[in-house]
This record gives sequence, C-alpha cells and structure tokens, in this order.
Amino acid sequence: MFPPKKPSTMNSHDRPMCVQGDSGLVLTTDPKPRLRWTVELHERFVDAVTQLGGPDKATPKTIMRVMGVKGLTLYHLKSHLQ
Repeated sequence: MFPPKKPSTMNSHDRPMCVQGDSGLVLTTDPKPRLRWTVELHERFVDAVTQLGGPDKATPKTIMRVMGVKGLTLYHLKSHLQ
C-alpha cells in the first residue's frame, strides 16, 4: 500500500534497536525481545544438528547443549526450528 520508508527518514521509533551480548546473541530491544539469527549463530545451529545425527534425532534441548551459547533459550530454538 505505502512505499517503505527510506532509512534516512526513519526515527528510533520506526526500527527496532539491537543489542549484542557477550555470547554473540543479538536481541532486539522491543517490549518482546526477539533473537536475530546471525549467519554465525545459524551455522552453530546446523553444526549442532549434524553432530546429533540430523534433524530426526536432534531435540531442542540437545541442540541447545551442543551449541553452548549463553542466553539461548528453548523458545529461541523451537522458533528457529519452525
């Protein structure tokens, strides 16, 4: 309907800010923070699934343990699996 706003005309209320933690997780500062799946984080996810024997054998809890990323939750993993 409306053309997207150009980045130069956007203010801080139009785009979510992101915060990167010590563990490498990038979370938005929205009222409901969302995890940004960076290329590196996704690669760790894929490596963990592979180490566990593939998508048929890997469970969210075991993927989380193998990834070993501080701050990563089952909610983040289950959402990413969808």
